[in-house]
Amino acid sequence: MKATPTNGQSRTMPFDPSVPCAVWAFSSPKGGPGKTTLAVSMSAELQRRAEGAVRLGDLDYTGNAVNHLTQGLEREEGIKVPAQHLAIHANDQRALGAKIMEMAKDAQFLILDTPGSIENKGAQTCIRVADIVIFPMSPSIYDYQATVQALELLDTVASINPAQLSVVVVNKPEKTKIDQQVQEALANYLADKRGVYLAKTIVRKAVGFKESAVTGVPLWSLGASGRNPASDIADLCDEILALQREHLNGR
Repeated sequence: MKATPTNGQSRTMPFDPSVPCAVWAFSSPKGGPGKTTLAVSMSAELQRRAEGAVRLGDLDYTGNAVNHLTQGLEREEGIKVPAQHLAIHANDQRALGAKIMEMAKDAQFLILDTPGSIENKGAQTCIRVADIVIFPMSPSIYDYQATVQALELLDTVASINPAQLSVVVVNKPEKTKIDQQVQEALANYLADKRGVYLAKTIVRKAVGFKESAVTGVPLWSLGASGRNPASDIADLCDEILALQREHLNGR
């Protein structure tokens, strides 16, 4: 069942086998900003829209993404994202590269949930091959510093993969002065960086994300009060897809 936005325009994405699989890598230089939750939720949202296959490769040693997808999201009608635990290949770049190519074959999207360390060889391999690298972060000075360091490392990757797009996604901040200052500092830092964007969509730290991760119940099935957190995921998906089109067009 494909998603349809409130304005009535279809979000269904036709599959063209002649177009290479789009590879999205979710990365984080430190634990805690919601990398795996975002990777799982975005893979499910893409699968709701895509006519072709959407797959997920989990390189985190915990295997949380695979567990969430196989134990939870498969219960949701229309959401079935095949996932493989690839952590065993993390230190073998050749084997990991071959596995990624195998998973990407005949697929429309491949989501890679990288280990929670930018220095990890598996994480670096995923970043090199990805079309888009997505960095979730919380608006704290510690996350800011770690994210900036990670983005500096991407400058070297840009010479290898110049078509790559990087997107920084901020979790909903508390309404404090320091949080606002961190966001402003990040926006200023990214202002002159080509191919790196600060997402306008704010992913709220809704209790629904924790409930989904713990129980395995998909976001779309939660009886959350107020705005369902799945709406943030849908909006972020729209934004990243639009950024990708603009980036490929050289805008």
